[in-house]
Order: sequence, then C-alpha cells, then structure tokens
Amino acid sequence: MMKTPDEGWLKAKDVVRMHDWNSYEILAQGHHIRLKLNDLVTIDTTETQTSDGIIALQLHMGKPMRVEYRSIRIRTLP
Repeated sequence: MMKTPDEGWLKAKDVVRMHDWNSYEILAQGHHIRLKLNDLVTIDTTETQTSDGIIALQLHMGKPMRVEYRSIRIRTLP
C-alpha cells in the first residue's frame, strides 16, 4: 500500500524528461506491483484487494498536457 497518494510522483518528478519520451514499466505479478519510471522504482508494494482487473492508460488531474504512447508491450509472466 502506498504511504501517500503522491508517493510515486514525489520519487519520480526528478527523473521525468519533460517534452521528451519517458520509459514506464509496470510489473504486476500476483499481488506484487512495482512501477518504474526511467529505471527508477517509484512504487514497490503488495496489493491484496484484487488480483485481476483491466489495463488502462490514464492521465491524472493537473494542468492540461499532451500525452502520447509508443512501443507498448504486454507479456504474460511465468
């Protein structure tokens, strides 16, 4: 569980490449979830509420911005 709603952002804000491509990796293996932005682990937690759901790309609140995605890959882990 995250300590605060903005825990990941507080860690990631220094490595975000504004107006450029960023790498974002999501590992969801069982109840373990790890998020990495530009190779920096921003969240590493265990989520026990559910182990299934949807895959969604989402833009959170804040000032208007343009978001683009490329090279999205999804793979099943052993």
